[in-house]
Amino acid sequence: MIKYIHILAFSLTIHFLFSSTYVMSITMKNNDQHYVENQLILNNPDRSNNIHLDDLNFHNLLDILDRQICPKHVNNNISYCLQNRHRCETSYYLVNWIYYNLKKGTPSSLIINLLDQEINNSMTLYYSKIFQEDYNYKGMDIKPDVIIINYSDFECPHCKKVSKLVDILHEQYPNNIKIIYKHFPISFHKNAKILAMIAESCRTSENFIKFHHALKNKNIVNYTNIYEIIKECEFNVCEIRQQTFNKKTYCKLSNSLKESRIMMISGVPTMFFNNYQYHLNAELFSLKTQLEISRSIK
Repeated sequence: MIKYIHILAFSLTIHFLFSSTYVMSITMKNNDQHYVENQLILNNPDRSNNIHLDDLNFHNLLDILDRQICPKHVNNNISYCLQNRHRCETSYYLVNWIYYNLKKGTPSSLIINLLDQEINNSMTLYYSKIFQEDYNYKGMDIKPDVIIINYSDFECPHCKKVSKLVDILHEQYPNNIKIIYKHFPISFHKNAKILAMIAESCRTSENFIKFHHALKNKNIVNYTNIYEIIKECEFNVCEIRQQTFNKKTYCKLSNSLKESRIMMISGVPTMFFNNYQYHLNAELFSLKTQLEISRSIK
């Protein structure tokens, strides 16, 4: 009789342990969802709107949050930082970015794809040999918090849009960033290469920025109005023509293209924040998010 009582007690104990583990796992999952969703709400200025993800999307989101991000070479992921209330600035900015995109209706699949690229490519692939000397720039020259290297094409409409956003970013962080301009003229843009060479022939960064801004304000650039733009900038046309086709200008453009091939750049605009490639969407909020992340992981 005592033997049967011991067996029954053992069975009940095993059943209780497994049941407790199951209940605990369910509770943990629910708590995780509740906490993460609270973060998405609390980190947004407009707290009146609630966010709720269906089970599938939340599972996919947790999968992303659980991925290892190691910008500081610490084995923490976003979920760990959130659940343990660690003051991790990187996770804070990423969660903020998630909420912003959920609120404006960005599909979860796109959020997951962009985060996946940002975490597994941008934060892990550090290009230590991006050449910066002698390239035209705007912003802080001495010890900036963040150096943004921008590869672009003067005939690319998307590059113009991003360039204007980067200008706004510079206006908002004038003492924190340095923007370095490099070229990646697309082969089917027939004027892109010559425009890049003219821009480099300006020699000083101040004149380069002046020419760059003039181009951004033109809807169409061709051989007819290139010289009009040069005159608008009050440059010497003969001097620009002479400098455009000399060896120094050609080598500068050639080196920029060689470097882009090494880094497997396939399109423009392509940007690097402190030598980490940018993968989030082309919006001011996303650029600010990347800027703050770059400052937090220095």
